[in-house]
Amino acid sequence: MAEWNQSLTPNFSVKEMGCKCGNCGGRASMDGDFMTKLQALRERVGPLAVTSGYRCKRHPSEIKKVVPGSHTAGRAADIAVGGPLRYEILRHIHELGFVGVGFGKTFLHLDDGHPSPGVLRPNTWTY
Repeated sequence: MAEWNQSLTPNFSVKEMGCKCGNCGGRASMDGDFMTKLQALRERVGPLAVTSGYRCKRHPSEIKKVVPGSHTAGRAADIAVGGPLRYEILRHIHELGFVGVGFGKTFLHLDDGHPSPGVLRPNTWTY
């Protein structure tokens, strides 16, 4: 995991990317390489509202999983989207190195791979 150098990602804060479970103090252990990709996406499409960044293993969405997901490795973010922004983001994601895309009604999940070797999952899915 590459350390997150916040000076290279001026459009994203620790508070914004931090876990919102209420158990870990808002830890934001984001992967530096992932954040560089997210910053590049932001520079191409404009402001991005992150609804979920890092999640500790005690986060309600992660505790239900057999194997913790990419949010627990700091390699995922959920972005609030609507209308044309969804399509604008999709135009750039593969070029920037995002490989996982989850389509929610009001958000897109973006990640750059599952952190556990051997875990098979689709590249795109819906919630």
